[in-house]
Amino acid sequence: MPPGDFNAEVLSPTGSEFPAVGFVITNAAGQVVVSATGPFESQWSAGVGNARTLLTTLKTISVDLGTMNPTGGGWVLMLSGTGSFANGTETHTLP
Repeated sequence: MPPGDFNAEVLSPTGSEFPAVGFVITNAAGQVVVSATGPFESQWSAGVGNARTLLTTLKTISVDLGTMNPTGGGWVLMLSGTGSFANGTETHTLP
């Protein structure tokens, strides 16, 4: 699945959107594949890849929360599918 087929956002324990600074996907070498700014990612900017670059287990999604520390707070990264993946969602608890 490429990043162009999902949106990303950070949600509080009550389900409200947190104003994240941005998102970045890096490859195994630490290079930025794509990045996005703002609390709700719907448009990826190209790095060494683009929004159509397939994700693999060797890529990492990072979230910039600015000065907020999510540790133990119940915050989640929510990935929502678009296009042919429109009904799919996946959540990952932030550390």
